[in-house]
Amino acid sequence: MIHKINLKKFKRYKSNEINLKPNSVTILAGGNNSGKSTLLHAIAVWEFCKLILTIEKGRNYLHEEHKGQGLGVSADEFLPIALPSLKHLWTNLKTQKEGVDEDGYNLRIKCFWFNKSEQEKYLEIALSLANDRLFIKTTESNIIKDDKIPTAAYLPTFAGILERENKVSLAERRKLIGKGLAGSVLRNLLLDLYQKNQIDRSTLKGTRAKIKTSDLHKFRLNDPFERLINNIRNTFSTDLRISDFNDLYHTYIKVDCFKGEFNEKKRFKKFNSYNYRDLMVEGSGFLQWLNVFTLTLSPDIDIVLLDEPDAHLHPSLQIKLIDELEKINTRSKKQILIATHSSEIIKEAIPNDILNLNNTKYLTTESQKTGLLSGLGSEYSPLLHKIKTSKKVLFVEGHFDFLVLKKVGELINQPIDESVVPWISVSSHKQRKFLFSELKSQIPNLRSVSIRDRDDESLNTVGEDLKDLTFTENQRDDMKLYKWKRRNIENYLFLTPIISELANIDETVVSEYLSNEFAISIPCSYKDSKAPEIILRLNGKGILDEDSNSIKKKFNVSKFNIVENLKADSICDDLITMVQNINKDLN
Repeated sequence: MIHKINLKKFKRYKSNEINLKPNSVTILAGGNNSGKSTLLHAIAVWEFCKLILTIEKGRNYLHEEHKGQGLGVSADEFLPIALPSLKHLWTNLKTQKEGVDEDGYNLRIKCFWFNKSEQEKYLEIALSLANDRLFIKTTESNIIKDDKIPTAAYLPTFAGILERENKVSLAERRKLIGKGLAGSVLRNLLLDLYQKNQIDRSTLKGTRAKIKTSDLHKFRLNDPFERLINNIRNTFSTDLRISDFNDLYHTYIKVDCFKGEFNEKKRFKKFNSYNYRDLMVEGSGFLQWLNVFTLTLSPDIDIVLLDEPDAHLHPSLQIKLIDELEKINTRSKKQILIATHSSEIIKEAIPNDILNLNNTKYLTTESQKTGLLSGLGSEYSPLLHKIKTSKKVLFVEGHFDFLVLKKVGELINQPIDESVVPWISVSSHKQRKFLFSELKSQIPNLRSVSIRDRDDESLNTVGEDLKDLTFTENQRDDMKLYKWKRRNIENYLFLTPIISELANIDETVVSEYLSNEFAISIPCSYKDSKAPEIILRLNGKGILDEDSNSIKKKFNVSKFNIVENLKADSICDDLITMVQNINKDLN
């Protein structure tokens, strides 16, 4: 699939290089006129030109060794996108050759991809306009005979469906889809998938009375029509009935829909009182969904270009749309580019899947969504959004605390749920309680765990289960308050075997250093919750990390290194208890 595209004098891109993620779903985000649709248009035009050159001049015309004259195309024959005139393909409508241009073919689109051998392939197609006629030719290529060239399909925003739909040629379909009238050929696309499905079913059945169960199961997992039908059954509780079409006497394609449900045998059955009705009467959201997935599931298409496919969908369905496209991508390894203004989609998407067209770079952090969404007129806080979604918040004093707890959970096979949102705060439990109350007023069913270092507070303020006994009265069921029995969480990491292994020295060297510098002798009961009081009172932060004579400065072993190399048999009891408390209170 395409991993890079170079554009020269194409619409708003005068000279740009854009990197893309192949075999993935990419969200194209940005404000109005940021270039989202333009990028889709560029690939659509490149695909159309490639197709026309292959049909008219042969596949060899695209190969590296070929040099030839361009192919002329009239405005009526230019089908991929809708334009007032062909000059609107050019930046600032300037189609004439300028000083830096090599020749009159000054609009160029160059796509790069990797073949099966991981060799980079490229094909550049150049366009020239003369006397309202468009000329197309190959200017750069390293394609050879057996190389596969990716195939792309562009789907503009859905604009409705026809009352009656005749069967049309492939060229007519491309023209209507490019003009934003994909709904006008929706029944044609469905009929193609259905007819292919029936042929494949007949082949699988052969001379048997029915298809073998194992073959049928595999067929339903892989056949585009079967996957499409299963998709809309699960999403809309709706199925399709496509009538047979015969060119000799049928004048239009008939597709009906009906509501139903899955029975105990997991078969979809129509409601008894429900009458079949024409596809046209369904809502725009359903038709938009059907349009997107009919095109995306087509086996002949490698790259799917979707321009605002969420336009008619409820926010919950917008999220589901992306989830379903991700599933298709996982199985089919297609490249799907989605231009959208949906703040819901951007909020839920992984940052690495979002291409910001304002700077043509993928996001790397959640915080980068804030600026992007503000440009779309939507306020956004990544932290608050996660809490609203998960309804689970864990107050800790630092990122390191959460890192330790996550690591311990993994080692004892009691992982902290991924939906738990850490809130980093050094404030007191009392202040956190006020904050939690404010959050809960806006987020029903919110639950929280708050964990603090004991610092200089009395040991008597910590219970056996690490509850903070300072707040025994007026405890909330939805917010549990805990405190480390030791001075701080670093106090649980004086693990001399791990430190010596990381420093590549004998363990006795570490033990002697702790004894000489800090008057510490690590007892056999170090891991116990009831370790000697002198151990409980140690300042772990200073000894491990912050003091001038710390373990980090002496042996070049940080507290993060110790956590990374933590082993299940070296974990202190209190760390295990705290992880169990979190899982109990937030699950």
